[in-house]
Amino acid sequence: MEDDVRVIAGEFKGRRLKAPEGMGTRPTIDRVKESVVSSIYSARGGLDDAVVLDAFAGSGGLGIECLSRGAKTALFYEYDRKAQRALRENIDMLKLQAGRARIVQSDVLKRPPTVVAMPFDVVLLDPPYAYDLQVIVDFLRTLRDAKALADGAIVSYEHDSSCALAPVLERSGLDMDILTTKRFGGTTIDICRIACPDEEE
Repeated sequence: MEDDVRVIAGEFKGRRLKAPEGMGTRPTIDRVKESVVSSIYSARGGLDDAVVLDAFAGSGGLGIECLSRGAKTALFYEYDRKAQRALRENIDMLKLQAGRARIVQSDVLKRPPTVVAMPFDVVLLDPPYAYDLQVIVDFLRTLRDAKALADGAIVSYEHDSSCALAPVLERSGLDMDILTTKRFGGTTIDICRIACPDEEE
């Protein structure tokens, strides 16, 4: 059975969100979502006017939480049709206009959003745990090199606790600092700040 999902704080506080049936996606439970979004909020100094990429959106819980707390707009990528239907229902239920929430049904790793009107201030990464960490780091590098990330963009990356992000970053040379690491059983969430090319030496 899916975990009950609701908006924790902000404009849509208390609103219940639909989650897709089946095991294809992992809806982020409330206590984890609260911890993640609060960490992003603290690292960025708020979410007002933030441009958010929810790269593996599922039913959109994390991206919607950011919108509820003041983000300007969110781009939701979701490939699974059931998850996308739940995401669409949640966005419609909250009456989020296209200017604030947009859905792309596509594999974000194969078709990354490299041409954007506004660079992303926040990137939410909750990919299937089977994905190699290097694949995700390469994805972030692609966004950075395309100037699709704002200076000092905040990245939240949820992955299996058996894997460590720091050694992958060291090998890759990507200028991204891990600000904090949170563990919830077999899940680890790294909150990071990524430097854009003109910030690097």
